[in-house]
Amino acid sequence: GLNQVVKEESRSESSLSFIPGPEGGLYWAGDLVLNHFGDGRASRRTVIDKSTPALGFSDDTVALRLEVTGDGQRYKIGLSENDWSEGGQMWQAEFDTKPGERTVVKLPMDKATWHGTAKGQVSGKRLTMGHLPQWNRVKSIGLMFSSLDARGNPADPAHFRGPGTFQLTVHSMEILNRESKRDSPKA
Repeated sequence: GLNQVVKEESRSESSLSFIPGPEGGLYWAGDLVLNHFGDGRASRRTVIDKSTPALGFSDDTVALRLEVTGDGQRYKIGLSENDWSEGGQMWQAEFDTKPGERTVVKLPMDKATWHGTAKGQVSGKRLTMGHLPQWNRVKSIGLMFSSLDARGNPADPAHFRGPGTFQLTVHSMEILNRESKRDSPKA
């Protein structure tokens, strides 16, 4: 789960902590630093090892629901079937935040929302995949803040202030599944 050890994936500095109580959750904050190419990213994710179970997504999953408080910038959530550091694939979805305002975000489990990337680059861009993961095999979840969008293009300035501080609180995450016939009320 999200309470597992997480690892940092960039030169930008960030910290992840848990704040108890109704206004709390996973609090992630840091300082985004751009490299000499003008790119910058910060990320935290759960670690995958041989004993890591799947997260609970299935073919019946219709959306991932987040309740967040942010700083008005755009963030990404990433899902992976295997370890990204070992050449794994990741599917990313973007979501916007409102400065200091608690917001509910629903991310449908479709190709319009989730963009797959594989480790590696072609002409300076990440390799992209046109398929979705096998949801029941997803084992890792992570948060990302980046100068690039989920497709590897420069982030929209309307949703990215540039290098500097960022902060996001994830109050809750919920996997939303479609109702099965056995769960539907009887007529």
